[in-house]
Amino acid sequence: MWFSSALGLFVFTISTAGYPWTEAPTTVPESHFLPQPYFEQTPSSVMVRPGQTVQIPCRVRNLGDKIVSWIRRRDLHILASAGHMFTADHRFNLLSQDGDSASWTLQLRGAQPQDQGLYECQVNTDPKMKQSVLLTVSDMVSDDAMELSMGDDASAVGTARIQGPREQYVKAGSTWTLTCEVSGVPDIRIHNKPENFLAKPARLVDWLHEGRLLTYQSTRGGISIDTEHTDGQTVSRLTLANLRNEDTGRYVCKPLALPPTVVTIIVVEGEKTAMLGKNVAMDSVCSSCLIVILTALLAVLSL
Repeated sequence: MWFSSALGLFVFTISTAGYPWTEAPTTVPESHFLPQPYFEQTPSSVMVRPGQTVQIPCRVRNLGDKIVSWIRRRDLHILASAGHMFTADHRFNLLSQDGDSASWTLQLRGAQPQDQGLYECQVNTDPKMKQSVLLTVSDMVSDDAMELSMGDDASAVGTARIQGPREQYVKAGSTWTLTCEVSGVPDIRIHNKPENFLAKPARLVDWLHEGRLLTYQSTRGGISIDTEHTDGQTVSRLTLANLRNEDTGRYVCKPLALPPTVVTIIVVEGEKTAMLGKNVAMDSVCSSCLIVILTALLAVLSL
């Protein structure tokens, strides 16, 4: 009897091995059901006078097991990550608030003009989450640090576009102007002011070169920025005189509360510029010839 039972169990085991219903049920990782991290709305630009302390805001909800990092865009230096500082510049530190796990504010004491530029709050999700804050340090700012963000009734549906191709070749020693057209500039809410009033600041557009803020006070010199604003339309022109090799790089037009737009300028010597011009002209001629040939071929095939 026991032999028959054992044999039956053995046959049943052999006959069912390898079939789908014998496999262990697939388990879904618990993290799949967890809410995903997201950024709370915070000011996209902060302004402060030289020597003052400024707080660069970032708030992340549903962080879970993810990590928040602060990156300085101009040199991609990691300032802080996972609550620890990674810079020898002791003016920077992270502010923690009891009972507020969403706050990841980066504080800078004794801000200086060379600290200006974009600071990026990142979360190591896949794909990576990023939120940039533009820091301006200038004597033109009022005594109190200002934080700028969109008004509650404003919508970030505007766009920015720099005229011309995405890659522009410019002759060394020449003067070059980039024109940025911005539509749909929203009202800006200025914090730390009476009654949180709405306004349109005089500087609606910032220009950056490789993450560094450009102003007429920049050490480079030869920089002029002219911004005109009419109803719903802003045009900002960045002019660079006596271009040099070090001026090569990415130029960002960053409107307040709107996404930036980027072009690349490549400064070349005069002869190289002429060669590039010939190549572009030749490409244009070849394209025209190809169009003519294709048109003729289609005409023949239609006969």
